[in-house]
Amino acid sequence: MADSIVDAVVLITGAGQGIGADVARKLVARGARVALVDRVADTVDALAAELGGASAAFVADVSDEAAITAAVAAAAEHFGRLDVVVANAGVMDPSATVAQTTSKQFARLLEVNVLGVFHTVHAALPYLAESRGYVLCVSSVAGLVPVPTIASYVASKHAVDGFARSLRIELAPTGIAVGVAYFGVIDTPMAHNAIAHVADIWAAMPGPIGRPAPVDAAGKAIVEGIARRSSSVYAPSWLAGALATTRGAAGIYEKVSGLHPAVRALVRGKGNN
Repeated sequence: MADSIVDAVVLITGAGQGIGADVARKLVARGARVALVDRVADTVDALAAELGGASAAFVADVSDEAAITAAVAAAAEHFGRLDVVVANAGVMDPSATVAQTTSKQFARLLEVNVLGVFHTVHAALPYLAESRGYVLCVSSVAGLVPVPTIASYVASKHAVDGFARSLRIELAPTGIAVGVAYFGVIDTPMAHNAIAHVADIWAAMPGPIGRPAPVDAAGKAIVEGIARRSSSVYAPSWLAGALATTRGAAGIYEKVSGLHPAVRALVRGKGNN
């Protein structure tokens, strides 16, 4: 059976380091071509140099709608099409209670984590419609369950989860598939910085909960999710079972709603077929 990733054109935001960079390396190793988008030119340019002709770097801050729209258009022009978009870019502030968080901090986190996903997906939809492609929005286990001291991040990831699952229903008639990635604590600089002053609390958590999963686990999960056009992606893998009860009924609703004639008529009426 042919590998569906071979020759696929995949745009990844937040590609300069961490999960995004790991996914890019794995995809190129599988024969894909990757559009690397990041707001830091040095890191994304270095990765593009490492990966060679199968990649191209584009500098944009996802919170800047004009910049990310231009980057998506440039990537589609460079490669001739877009097959997959991984909306991975995100930020996480150091742990703090709501009382300790300023409105400016809260707003900036939403600008990147929520509006950034919207901007990326919105810009990519015309190209994905042509390829009947796949969107993967990176949320978190924090997108399904409450976590104290990171309420702003939790709110942003709940928003990403709700956005992506609603988008899935809208796009069901178009052939574009939508997935959501749910990750626990992944061993990245962002996660370490966020939990640094509560690391002892995390370490005291039972079993694997208190141990950050390696970046490789998240990278593998995303790549396999792309290959299968999965509706849900998990890392570490045990989260799939642990979160099953929070998803069950809603998952059935999403599938049925996407097939409803009224939904199909609405989407076609908006010119998305």
